[in-house]
Amino acid sequence: MIEKEQKRVVSVLVKRFICHQCGQVSLANQPFYPGTRIGSPVVDLCVTLGGTMPYSRVSSCLKEMGIVVDRWSVCNYARNTRPRIPAIDMFGFMIPLSIVSLSSLAVGLPEGRRIDASALLAACNTASWKETSGDFP
Repeated sequence: MIEKEQKRVVSVLVKRFICHQCGQVSLANQPFYPGTRIGSPVVDLCVTLGGTMPYSRVSSCLKEMGIVVDRWSVCNYARNTRPRIPAIDMFGFMIPLSIVSLSSLAVGLPEGRRIDASALLAACNTASWKETSGDFP
């Protein structure tokens, strides 16, 4: 992200669970497509915007929004994302429904309050792509 003219890395802590019988480690639900390290709403933006404009322009548009994604990553996400990203046309741009859902959660949220994790994951539409874990880079 770009915040006050400075780049800032956003870290996400994901809870891990260990099976005491077999020792297998499982991760809690998370807002990432399998095999990616960038939030699924940002990937959704890369894919939907990349369907209508050059990848370098997508990267520039994201930068204007305060999101730093280089054009090669935009290209990679746009070319390799298999499931269809639900989107809506807003002001001539295809906007992923995950962004609209997240925005509606944030509207009217009092400062200092947090969005419930399960509501956040539902807004990111994680359930729809959970079964397609092999389809992402």
